This record gives sequence, C-alpha cells and structure tokens, in this order.
Amino acid sequence: MPTPVLGEERGTTARAGMVRVPAGPFLFGPRRDVRTLAEFWIDRDPVTNGEFARFARQTGARLPEHLRQAGFLDRKREHPVVGVTFAQALSFARHAGKDLPTEEEWEKAARGTDGRAYPWGENYVPGRCNASDSLRRDTVAVGSLPKGESPCGCHDLAGNVWEWTRTIAARSLYVVKGGSWYDPPIAVRADRRSSARPAFASASLGFRCVVRSEPLPPLPLEAHAPRTRLPGAEGDGEEWGHLVTDLRSEALRALPEGPEGFPALEFGCEELDAALERALTPLPAPETSAEPLPVPPPPARLRLAPTRSEVLVGLFVALGSFLGLRLLLG
Repeated sequence: MPTPVLGEERGTTARAGMVRVPAGPFLFGPRRDVRTLAEFWIDRDPVTNGEFARFARQTGARLPEHLRQAGFLDRKREHPVVGVTFAQALSFARHAGKDLPTEEEWEKAARGTDGRAYPWGENYVPGRCNASDSLRRDTVAVGSLPKGESPCGCHDLAGNVWEWTRTIAARSLYVVKGGSWYDPPIAVRADRRSSARPAFASASLGFRCVVRSEPLPPLPLEAHAPRTRLPGAEGDGEEWGHLVTDLRSEALRALPEGPEGFPALEFGCEELDAALERALTPLPAPETSAEPLPVPPPPARLRLAPTRSEVLVGLFVALGSFLGLRLLLG
C-alpha cells in the first residue's frame, strides 16, 4: 500500500500533496547499485501550470511564454508545467520551502526498493504512462494515469514530462529523469537518465519538488533566458511543434540501443548547440574586389539569413557528424 500523502499524517505543519519515501537502501541505476538514503518527502505529482502561474503572480517571477497565451491556462491548468529553466524550477521549489530532488531521490521514488524498471513493475505496459506510443503528442493532466503509480504513491514518474533534478552531470549539465510524451517506451525507464543545460527549456521538460529531514547545501541560483519559441495558439498538440529545437529524440531514434539499453544523450550538448548557432547565423555580404573587372558581374543578391531548407540541411549534416562521432567513440 502506498505511504500516506504528506498532510494526512504528522499534523498541520506538513505540506499537502507529497508522499513519504522511507529511509533505507534501494537499487540505483542500470547496474542496480545498492545506495542508501535518509527519509524524504516528494511531490505526488509534477508541478502543474496552475501552480506555477500562482507562484508567478505571488512573486513576480517570469512566466513561460505559452502560459501568457489567452485560454492556455484554462485548457491545461492541471497539466505539468513545461518550458521552465533550471533556475525557474529551483526558484519555485525554494518559494515553497522545498528543493529539487537528487537523481537518487527521484529514482528511489520511482523504483521503490526492488530496482524495478518502471514505476509499476519490470515490464512496459501500454496505457500506464504518457509516452510516444500513446499517440497523444501532448502532455496529459497530472495523476490521470493512476495505474502507473510508483511504490510510494507518485504519479507520472514515467513519461508525460522529463523532470529536472539537482544532480550535476558532466560539463555543467543537470540530470533529468523520466522521459516524456515525446519519447519511446525505452526512454521512460526509471533507471535511464539524460541531461540538460540550466538554460534549456522544452515542451517535454518539467519538475517536481522534495522536502528532506536533512537539507543539502543550497545550489547557486543563476537566472538564464530560456531558449524557446512561442507555441501556436491552439491546444491540439501541434502547439509544441516549434517551442524549442530539440534534436535529442531524433538522435535517440538514429542510435542503436547499447548493451544497457537507452543511450545516454544530452538535451543541450555543445556540438548540436554550436551547429544550430552556425546554421542560424546571418550570412555576410559578399566581399568586393579592389580591382575593376573587365566585365562587371550582375549585382549579387544580399542574403541576410540562410533559407529554411539550408538550415535543415545544415542541422541534419551536423546531427549526422555528431552521431558518427558518438558511435566511433563508443
């Protein structure tokens, strides 16, 4: 039986909407290493659009652009908030008197103590989470798939949205967990991970919070301008089409599955970021020669920016080079 929701025991000082994860050992990562954690409490559901909007009103914090669109909050108030940077997620958590989970805390909440691959068990079961095989192509309201509940009583720890953790990965990236509505079932395994730059904001990335009996040292809170584009006005799933340029999922589909399953790729890896910036950099005006030419050429047409097809070709070439390098390096 799931442990009680915080607020249903321990008196009125407890915060509602959280579940207790008992202290003790658990199995962590693909290799199921034995780790031990103190007791902590974790949000039963990801933070919703409505909760983040209320936080922004109370604090003056910056809202993601799509939350400012007329009617969006009415349609998706109970959906997980997305398009938030690491700093925005951490600011919300601190305002609530909470913190972002570590990778270990997140994984113990999702897997329990037996090291299961998915919150509900060892095997993937369609319909228990919102992954790409659901064909929804969008988020769903938090807690709307109760059969995907984890051993401690959490919802949506597989699919729906990736979630920020406070665990630092290589090259100043933060670990993100859980997979999303955009990802295949292999990516929503609880023992898999990806990573993202602090400034990254995505239509498939949200967060939830924790409370610990033993607080961890505070993380530096640096504001980053999210790299996003406005979604469309309609709430039909297509609104996420251009929120961000996210090549990670295409890379997942192109790479073969390794001996441990899901390849550990990163959302905002330096190579793809550089390729994108090069592709979108305006072209310089053509250089002119100091010597007069016998036959003047026709006037060159000034190109201020590459065409859409040139951008796409550049991105796919960069992606192919990046994947080839990854494969060569093992």
